Amino acid sequence: MTLRVTFDTNVLDYACRPERYPKDPRDIGKIKRALENGDIEGFYSVTMLTIEGVMNRDRANVFGDTRIDIAEESVAPIDPMKIPQDVRERFGDAASGKRSGSR
Repeated sequence: MTLRVTFDTNVLDYACRPERYPKDPRDIGKIKRALENGDIEGFYSVTMLTIEGVMNRDRANVFGDTRIDIAEESVAPIDPMKIPQDVRERFGDAASGKRSGSR
């Protein structure tokens, strides 16, 4: 079973390019080897990239002024005839379980 690991920006570069950090006392190379061998599967959060993409000097203003609005959302089924024909052919008719095309 492959271990799934989420990397943050403090570790990502070390894990992908340990050769750039020859004086680092940790054996980060074994993480890169585990990624290459498929022993671990690495992920990187796009949200983290967005957050860390804000320059340090701007973080207090950006995050201090950020507000979250929560609103109720409703979901309704789509009339199958309103789905484009090429999409219906590729993914089939979910109601009948039939699939016309291939992925």
